[in-house]
Amino acid sequence: MRPLALLLAGLALLLAPACPILADGETAGTALVNTFSQAPSIETTAENVLVVDRDSGQALYEKNAAARLYPASTTKLMTALCAVEMTEDLDGETVTVRQEVLDQLPDNKNSLAGLKAGEELTMRQLLYCLLLPSGNDAALVIANALADSESAFAWIMNQRAVELGCTDTYFVNAHGLAGQEQYTTAWDLARIAEAFLARPELVEIAGALEYTFSTNKREDVTVRSSDLLLDPESDLYEPTVVCGKTGTVSLGACYVSAAEKDGLRTLCVVAGVPPRDRYGNFATPNPALAEGRKFIRWANETFARVTLYDGRENIPVALEGTARYALAALDGPVTAVLPKAQAAAVTRRVEVAEGVQAPQPAGAEVGAVTWYCGEEPVGQGLPLVLVRGTSPLPPWAGTAMWTALVLLAALSVLWRFLHRRRRARWAAERVALVIQEHERDAAPPEDEE
Repeated sequence: MRPLALLLAGLALLLAPACPILADGETAGTALVNTFSQAPSIETTAENVLVVDRDSGQALYEKNAAARLYPASTTKLMTALCAVEMTEDLDGETVTVRQEVLDQLPDNKNSLAGLKAGEELTMRQLLYCLLLPSGNDAALVIANALADSESAFAWIMNQRAVELGCTDTYFVNAHGLAGQEQYTTAWDLARIAEAFLARPELVEIAGALEYTFSTNKREDVTVRSSDLLLDPESDLYEPTVVCGKTGTVSLGACYVSAAEKDGLRTLCVVAGVPPRDRYGNFATPNPALAEGRKFIRWANETFARVTLYDGRENIPVALEGTARYALAALDGPVTAVLPKAQAAAVTRRVEVAEGVQAPQPAGAEVGAVTWYCGEEPVGQGLPLVLVRGTSPLPPWAGTAMWTALVLLAALSVLWRFLHRRRRARWAAERVALVIQEHERDAAPPEDEE
C-alpha cells in the first residue's frame, strides 16, 4: 500500500487546486472582497482568532491571526487531508493495527480511539477514529500505513502545507501531541481547513456526531465526536455548524469550524484559549468550543451575503461615437458579504474606460462596475463587456443630425408664429362682433306708423 500511497501523494501535491482561503485583499470567484473594517466590541479569552468568509477569503474578524500558535489536535485536519489524497479507495483496502505503532504513543496519550493490535480497519474507519474522538492512536496508524514512518508522513504534511500557501507552518507528527516545534498560524490553519472542506468525504466524516463500525476483533464499535456544537443535546449546540475539529494542550485550547447560514459560509479559528479551570485541571468541555460558537453566532448576526448583480441584467453604457446606449454585462453573478446594517446603502457606478468608443465587437471590455457604500468601495471594479457589438455613426450622421435639429426648431418657431396670428385674428373678430351687438342693443326703437 505504501508505494502506491506515496505516488498518489506526489500527484496530489502537483495537481491539487489552490485553496480559496486567500491572503488579505485577494479575491476568489465572483464574490467581492469588501473593504469595510468591522471593529466589534466582543470579548474573548482566545489569543488567536480568525473568522473568514469562505467565498471571498475576506477576514471578518482577526486577532493575532498571523502569530504562531500550537495546533494541538487540529493537526489532524492535515493528517486526514493527506490520508484522503494518498488513498485511492477509502473502503478498498484494510490497514492492520500493529503493536509497535501503538507503542510510539507518548506517555501523555490524551484522546484515543481505543484501537487494538491486530485489528483490521479500512481507511474510512480510521478517519472516523481520527476525527471524531480525535484518536491519537488512529493518527499514528494512518501515518505509518501511508509512509515509511511518522516523520516521513510529517514531511508529506509539510509539503502539502506549502502547496496550500501556508507560510508559517511546520509539523513534526500526525497527532499534535508534544513537541513545541510544531506550529502554525490562524491564517495557515484556515487554508488547511478550506482544503479539508473541499473534500466531501471529509466533511461527511467530520460532520458526524457518532459512527459505529466492526472490525475482525470487535463488533459494533462506536466512536463519538468531541465537537459538542454538533450535538443537539448539548448546551453548546449550534445548528449552523457543518463540521469542526477541537484541540487541547497546555499551551491553549483551539477549535476550527465551518458554518453556513442564509448563503453566508464562514470558517472560524480560535486558539490559545486557557485550557485549564481555576483548579488547574483541563476544563471540560473544551473551552475553545464556547469561544468558537460565540464568533460563529456573531458572524451570522452581523453579516449577510448580498447579491449585487444576478448575472442576467444588461447594463446600459454610453460610448462615444454611437447614438444608442450599448448593452454590457459582467461575467456571472456578483455577491458580497456586507454588514447587515450597511447592505441597503450600496450603490452601483459604471465607469467607461478612457478612449473606448464605437465600433466595438461583442465581448469587448469597455469599462468596469464598482459598488459603493456611501463613498467607500465595496470591492474592486469588475470588468464590463459588451453583449452585442456596436456600430459607429455614419459619416453623414453628424451634419444630418444638426440639420434636422435646426429645421425642426425653425418649423416650431413658424408654427408658434402662425398660431399666435390666428389667435390674434380670432380675438379681433370676436371683439368686433361684441361691439356690433352692443350698438344694436343700444339704438332707440323706430316709431311705429
